[in-house]
Amino acid sequence: MSRNLQFAKESPTEIKHNDTTTTMKINLTEDGSTVDLTTYVSAEVHIRRESDKEIKNVPVSFPIPPELEGEDVYATPSQIPILFDSSFTSFLNVGFYDIEVWLTSSTGVAIFPGDKFITFQITESFDV
Repeated sequence: MSRNLQFAKESPTEIKHNDTTTTMKINLTEDGSTVDLTTYVSAEVHIRRESDKEIKNVPVSFPIPPELEGEDVYATPSQIPILFDSSFTSFLNVGFYDIEVWLTSSTGVAIFPGDKFITFQITESFDV
């Protein structure tokens, strides 16, 4: 079984330090097919700086009300947004970070990607 995680085509893969208006979007696939996130009970995005062991967990809202699908703060049936608001970016320093997604169902936890991680970068801004 192949579990993959990748940034959506329109998603940035780097943001400036202290930017609180950026949303990264990630897509999940399993064996080449899009994952239907609505079949899971919950999801968490785990973010870790490459040089550290500390992990930041970002919960994703489930279930997704149909009228809110597509909004940046909610996942769509096949895509998870990571909203970089001020409470979240205060923990992030300049550097590279790895991402994993943990999906919980009634039968257990599925971790994406199945191997390695995907990486994004926080770059310097004038305030650093």
